Amino acid sequence: MKKNKFVVTKSNDQIHFYLICELGRVYLFSEAFHKAVFDYFRKGRAENELYRFRQYERNPRLTRTIARCLNPTFRKYAMEEYAGYEF
Repeated sequence: MKKNKFVVTKSNDQIHFYLICELGRVYLFSEAFHKAVFDYFRKGRAENELYRFRQYERNPRLTRTIARCLNPTFRKYAMEEYAGYEF
């Protein structure tokens, strides 16, 4: 089984988040550009890294974005939309 990884792309004033998983590259969501969020995710982050993140109280924007990435309901919906994948 392939490890899940979160990657981002930037276009204009938006950051687009993708999940790399067994299905391939699945679009998750977009949000307004914030330098701290982009810098944290720009080289990709493994799912385990997000669970181990310890600086939650330092940057509320990053905290909220990580919570969105780790939300199982949100990811399930994105995967179902992507390829009719059902859990």
